[in-house]
Amino acid sequence: MNELKLPPKALLLLDNAPGHPKEDELISGDGKIQTMFLPPNCTPLLQPMDQHVIQNIKLHYRKSLILKIAGEEKENISKLLKNLDLKDVVYSLRDAWSSVTPELIRKSWKNLWPTQEEDFDANDVLPLTVLREKILQEQEKTKNDLQMINDVLTDVFGEDITTKDVEEWVNDRDEEILTETEIIESVETEENEENEEPEQDRIEKVKHEAALTCFNTILKWCSENDFPDHQILLLKKMKEEATKKHLKALKQKTIGEFFKP
Repeated sequence: MNELKLPPKALLLLDNAPGHPKEDELISGDGKIQTMFLPPNCTPLLQPMDQHVIQNIKLHYRKSLILKIAGEEKENISKLLKNLDLKDVVYSLRDAWSSVTPELIRKSWKNLWPTQEEDFDANDVLPLTVLREKILQEQEKTKNDLQMINDVLTDVFGEDITTKDVEEWVNDRDEEILTETEIIESVETEENEENEEPEQDRIEKVKHEAALTCFNTILKWCSENDFPDHQILLLKKMKEEATKKHLKALKQKTIGEFFKP
C-alpha cells in the first residue's frame, strides 16, 4: 500500500475453515486491516483464489515434483520422495507461485465481483485477435503440462494413465482441512515415530572440489542447449562462490593450529 501511495487499509477474505481463528481476532490494532470470512460451502463458487489460481499453482507444483521423479532411476523414486523436506517444498511452491500472472488474479474476482471492469488497460488496448491468441497459448501450455505429467507417470508406473486421472490428481479438491488440534496431534505422532527409529548415519557433505566439477559440467550443458544468459550468469556466480570456498579450505594451516586442544 505504501508503494502505491495508498492508506494502509485492507480487507482480508478467507474461506470458512475450522482451523481459522475468529474474525475479531484477526484485526490490526487501529482497525484499518480487518478479516471477513466467506459464507460456508461456497468456496469453489466464490473464493477468488479458488478460481483457477490454486489450480494453476497445483499444476506447476506437481509438475515440479514429477520432473524430480523423471530425473531419478525407478528404484530410487521411493527414496527420493522420502528425502523431500520442507525446504524443497518451499522452493517448488515459490516457482509455482511465480507462474500466477496478475491477469489470472484479476480474473479470479469475476464471480465475487461481477461488476468489475474488464481486465485490460485503456493505455494498452490489444486487438481481439491478439487477446484470443494469448488465451489459446495459455490453454495449449496447460495441455502440454498435463500431457508431460501423464507421460512421466505412465513411464514410472508402467501402465496407461489417462489425462482425466492426471487432471483429477492436479485439481484435487477433496484434501482434508485439519484443525489446530489435529495438526498438533499429527506432529506429535510423527515425532514419536522418529524417536523410535534408529538414528540414521550422518549425511556426508559435498566437497567443494566435487561441486566445481559439477558446475563445469552443467555450464557446458547449458551452453550446448542455448540456455538464456541470465541463467548461465547465475551458475557462473555460484561457481565463483564454490571456488572461493575451495581455495579457503586449501589454505595452509599454521603449526600452532596443530597443537590446539
